[in-house]
Amino acid sequence: MKYAKALLAILCLHGLPLAAQQVRARLDTAVIRIGEQAVLTLTTEVQDAARTKVQWPSMADTLSRSVEVVGRSAIDTLAGNADGELPHLAQRLTITSFDTGFHAIPPFRFVVEGREVSTEALLLEVRGVELDSARTVRAARGIIEPPFDLLYWLQEHAAWWGGALALFALAAAAWWYLRKRPKAAPVEPTAVEEPLLDRTLKALRTLESERLWQQGQHKAYHSRLTDLLRAYVEERYGVQALERTTDE
Repeated sequence: MKYAKALLAILCLHGLPLAAQQVRARLDTAVIRIGEQAVLTLTTEVQDAARTKVQWPSMADTLSRSVEVVGRSAIDTLAGNADGELPHLAQRLTITSFDTGFHAIPPFRFVVEGREVSTEALLLEVRGVELDSARTVRAARGIIEPPFDLLYWLQEHAAWWGGALALFALAAAAWWYLRKRPKAAPVEPTAVEEPLLDRTLKALRTLESERLWQQGQHKAYHSRLTDLLRAYVEERYGVQALERTTDE
């Protein structure tokens, strides 16, 4: 009997952390308008965040037929505080609904150290938008075109007119450069020099056509003939024939 009581006490002490395990689901607001969003926070206390095995509840994109999950945060580990709050894990769900009325959010089931624990069910009220009964329902108005705004147009088309100004500036700079740059002097064609033999034969034909010896100008004829031969010999062979006598 004594050993049975001791064993029972040990089992009770061993089960205290698990029995004290708390999981919570909390809404930041229980009443929203249709289409608005609310934040649902799930928390579970743990003795040791690094060693305690916690299986988080699996969730789809909807919590019920009328409650949708818009987004969810990562699971954060939060430390305890001096007020006796234990370390706990937390996750925030952003939910919404597009159906008016009261919608139940079912409990969330956690598995902590192999033991299943659940949160309490929640109730979310979704209200519609109140209409002024004194006003009649009107049809949707057509699209209203705003008046022309030059500053707004320039801002919207800044890339276009900026590019046009840049092209105009480049064209003006190119025109100014081409106009102001120094012009190159025209290159005169180089005359092709006639070969020495051709020039000499041409000069001899000219001398022959003048027929100076028939006019009694024998000395002038022989003088010009020897000058042509001297010039040919000097240019052809590099001998200074013009400075030498005819006999030489």
